[in-house]
Amino acid sequence: MLKLQNLEKFYNKNRNNEIHVINDINLELPQTGLVVLLGPSGSGKTTLLNVLGGLDKLNQGVIDFDGTVIDKYRSSHWDDIRNEHVGYIFQNYNLLNNLSVYDNIAMTLNMVGIIDKEEIDNRIDYILSNIGMINYRRRKAGQLSGGQQQRVAIARALAKNPKVIIADEPTGNLDSKNTYDIMNILRNISKTKLVVLVTHEENIASLYADRIIRLKDGQIVSDVENKSIGGVDVQLDTDIYLKDLNAVTAFEENNHSFQVFSDEKIDANFNVRLIVKNKTLYVQVDSNKYKRVNLLDHSSEVKIFDAHYENEVFEEFTDINFDLDSVIDESKQQQKRAVISTKEAFKLAFNRFKDPSRTSKFIYAMFIVIAGFVAIAISMIFNVYSIDPLDFMNEPLDTVSFKLDGLTFDEIMALEDEPSIGYYNMAGDVNFNVVLPTVFQRIYGDRGVMIMAALNDTYLDSSKIIYGDPIAHQNELVLNKVLLENMMENSSYQSLGITSVQDFLNIDIEYEVENVDGTKTKIKATIVGIIEESNPVFYAKEETIWMMKTGIGIYDVFEDDITLTAGTLPLDNRELIVRENDLYIPGTTVNSVTITDTAIEATGTFTAADTVPDFLVNLDVLKEAYFNNNYVQPDEVVSLIANDVDESIDVLLADYGIDAVNSYKTLFATYRQMQIVNGLGTLMFGAVFLGASSISAFFIL
Repeated sequence: MLKLQNLEKFYNKNRNNEIHVINDINLELPQTGLVVLLGPSGSGKTTLLNVLGGLDKLNQGVIDFDGTVIDKYRSSHWDDIRNEHVGYIFQNYNLLNNLSVYDNIAMTLNMVGIIDKEEIDNRIDYILSNIGMINYRRRKAGQLSGGQQQRVAIARALAKNPKVIIADEPTGNLDSKNTYDIMNILRNISKTKLVVLVTHEENIASLYADRIIRLKDGQIVSDVENKSIGGVDVQLDTDIYLKDLNAVTAFEENNHSFQVFSDEKIDANFNVRLIVKNKTLYVQVDSNKYKRVNLLDHSSEVKIFDAHYENEVFEEFTDINFDLDSVIDESKQQQKRAVISTKEAFKLAFNRFKDPSRTSKFIYAMFIVIAGFVAIAISMIFNVYSIDPLDFMNEPLDTVSFKLDGLTFDEIMALEDEPSIGYYNMAGDVNFNVVLPTVFQRIYGDRGVMIMAALNDTYLDSSKIIYGDPIAHQNELVLNKVLLENMMENSSYQSLGITSVQDFLNIDIEYEVENVDGTKTKIKATIVGIIEESNPVFYAKEETIWMMKTGIGIYDVFEDDITLTAGTLPLDNRELIVRENDLYIPGTTVNSVTITDTAIEATGTFTAADTVPDFLVNLDVLKEAYFNNNYVQPDEVVSLIANDVDESIDVLLADYGIDAVNSYKTLFATYRQMQIVNGLGTLMFGAVFLGASSISAFFIL
């Protein structure tokens, strides 16, 4: 089963305090039998046991585990072997006290991929029946005695039907009677499996072992078949033998007696009251030294004997016909499943908080404090590094900017033919007013004014609209939720009953368009949708945006609202039409309108309602006039909206020699640097918080 060749292990190797804990050990262990590793503390027996189970690694040597040769330690390899073929029994049981006996064992089966309830029930019931624990199947592990908990630990180790059982001082915390019971179980298990047990008790080894291997200073000093028969006494810790104690005092009166026995010198300066009421005996002790009082009756586990203890020696084993293979269905296995489901994990966590001890309460409180510190520290650091474009941007995120440097309008417009470039964008922000009742306009002045960057509606992602609809017509707008929330901080909107961004839907906004005589026509637009995104813009059709920016009427917006009375429509560059009057007569010398310092010829007249401006121009004409009036210096900055920012920058440089930048990336880098500089103190404070919390958590754990 197990072959060990030239095993070597050191602690603090090549140092002054080097310990050679395993020194050239060679062993061959059989398929079955009870092998005891015997030796004093520090002899290396527990380390050797951990090496056999893959819990500790070697400096040198080879282990052959049932045909699998292991010459280099790999934790994942050992995990597979241990999960399937090795069962562990610990001195301190290592059960989950808040779980039942059944759940403790079932969890081990889940670890090896056994999730079929019928298969789990068959295995658990069979094992518990054979070790005398079937009646405790649903009892919480924390409610069991030490001997009972160790039996459950044995059942847990056996449930997956391992090839090797490793037991590290399994009786170290048990009284003699429970020691006998546990060793009797292990002895019977060793008939069909290899049991490797560590102990320092000679009588256990001599009575139960098939083979005794003695270790000293990391070396095997003897390896013998055990032929001797010893014995073990079976006194229970719960048994009290009065004649082995000191009788401190005794009092008798009217055939009733009061006696005090003790196994140590006691302080007699305290009072005891015995009170009988309603067939109930009450005991009151006014001493702080003796805080625990056990009242014994016929159902108590503690037994009183008016005699001296006499050694009883058990030299015969109780036979257990243990054959787990007979109830195992190997087909009931499923790999790669979580050992503990999310529901079970929450259940375990909740149970840990029920009736905690004082120590547990302190630990929970400390973890809550640490969690608070960690949350504060992380939030501080996050606030420094968390940057929202809305914090520093006031133009579209896909804006690509470059200096004009002599480029003409036609050259700028030609760039729109590049697939990576969208369109030439206006400079600056757009102003418009929310239509408030007259009284509010007078009281609050220009508080209804909105100033926002605009983006062509072809870039609108309709899936991000949270309220309302996409843009379908001219003079329809979709606004950004966050920008609206910022505006709502103005009390005038709240006074109008606008308490949420959704209330802005279908509210009219207003902007002005110039007339020939210097007056202005008010144009109304409607908020039809609200979008949630980090792009600091509103969306509208391009013609609407240019009218709001320049205050010039565009023919395409009003073509369905006018009737041409003379001349032709403004279809070519540098053409416009005017409202019919005596000032502008097509074909005469008085036939032009000056737009942004550019004279545009009137080619026709129209009639329309008063809501239509007095003159209308073609969009391309307006763009050129605006460009010629505003971009006159070489260092003027032109903005384009890119379909692909990085590609457009590369294309502009490679094909046109234009050195362009993405406004967002440039501003982001500057803003982040400013944030880090301003938040340096916060970062340091957060780092100290995290470090202190981590150290505290480490020591608490």
